[in-house]
Amino acid sequence: MTILLHVLVAALYASATWARWSSSNARVVTTLGPAAQLLLALALALHAFVIVRAIVRDDGLDLSFVNALSLVAGLAALAAWLTGVLRTLPGVGVVILPVAAFCVLLSALAAAPHRVSFAGEPWAAAHIAVALCAYALFVVVDLAAGALAFALERKEDWKLLLWLPLQRFAYRQLMYYVVVKSTIAALRGTRVGWGKLERKATVT
Repeated sequence: MTILLHVLVAALYASATWARWSSSNARVVTTLGPAAQLLLALALALHAFVIVRAIVRDDGLDLSFVNALSLVAGLAALAAWLTGVLRTLPGVGVVILPVAAFCVLLSALAAAPHRVSFAGEPWAAAHIAVALCAYALFVVVDLAAGALAFALERKEDWKLLLWLPLQRFAYRQLMYYVVVKSTIAALRGTRVGWGKLERKATVT
């Protein structure tokens, strides 16, 4: 039953995404019509139901990576919808809705429970909820900025935006490593020579 709910949510997200594309030109993204709005509302409601069932347990919060990923994707889609980003920048929906569909399927197919106890600690649960919501807003801001840049460049392929959410989970961590390593090297004061070349006067 749980897996079927996940599949249904993913199908609703996919249907809402498909409804955004112009039938005459696959490169043209349209705004949400009434049908797509209904599909998206149902997807968000069911996604919230599914993720709450997956995360909130009697013995604590199940904050496995796939559950957290699904929650952030759902919150990002919800924030983009409520703030009107999906209406003003339709290209964001073409990226964020398929990502949400993939994440909700991943949480069902690759479950790896990771319990975080919160018994008697309501502030811990509130802190985790605020952190995940903030992270979702960062994803929405990234996508909105990227969609705006793509809108200014008419010939760009909107499918490239699909890679943008990944930088929050991989590329940024690589950049953090580079910054930390550079800072340590600067604090150590690594000596660098002048690189003076010896003159031999052999070139005529």
